[in-house]
Amino acid sequence: MPLDFQLEQLKKEGWKLRTITDEQGRNYQPSITDKEQLLVVIDGQIIVWINRDQAICQAGKQVIIPARTLFWMQVGADGCVYLLGER
Repeated sequence: MPLDFQLEQLKKEGWKLRTITDEQGRNYQPSITDKEQLLVVIDGQIIVWINRDQAICQAGKQVIIPARTLFWMQVGADGCVYLLGER
């Protein structure tokens, strides 16, 4: 699915999107988000833990983090570019 089409579809679904570029090895400490979040990896790798479940996310992978859920993340060795959406 082309990225442009995917972006338009996500916006229609109510996601407010922004692009994030993280350097290699960045760690996000455990936190709880008030809103539902969506990560769509464009390039690189990021590991996401939701509660105690782990998802290794590479280009093309999408992960939804439910609202009021404990999560944390670690960026891979080559960094990561991803879309972050909230709704």
